[in-house]
Amino acid sequence: MGPSNLHKDIDVLTSGSIPPNPYELLKQEKMATVFTDLEVRYDFIVVDTAPAMPVADTSLLTRFADAVLFVVRSGFTEKELLEFPLDCLKEGKFDNISFVLNDLKPTHLGYGSKYGYGYAQDKKSSWLKRSRDPEPVYN
Repeated sequence: MGPSNLHKDIDVLTSGSIPPNPYELLKQEKMATVFTDLEVRYDFIVVDTAPAMPVADTSLLTRFADAVLFVVRSGFTEKELLEFPLDCLKEGKFDNISFVLNDLKPTHLGYGSKYGYGYAQDKKSSWLKRSRDPEPVYN
């Protein structure tokens, strides 16, 4: 574990080389000790894992998580794949899940488009500027 080049207050612990038995290692009680030690030292712990569906190792780590984020890519992730985390929530495998919609294009916003409603003051203003406006402007 060491400091990252992102910020002086961010440390990174990499996984290292892939062992022949990651599932067996992750289900050991030593993992609970690792996370207990990290919680004492850090305010936030972010674990970047493999996709949850194809890799069983990922689901072992959710027992230590306060929240589970599913990152989905706009125009790429199939809707059917979202059924997996929702089923896990219903079955009690995940307590607190959220979704991050990544790579969203401005063309995906607006009435009749993929992701809801959008309003603009004028067509020349940028989508980012409009998204920061405190109140939407209805035309």
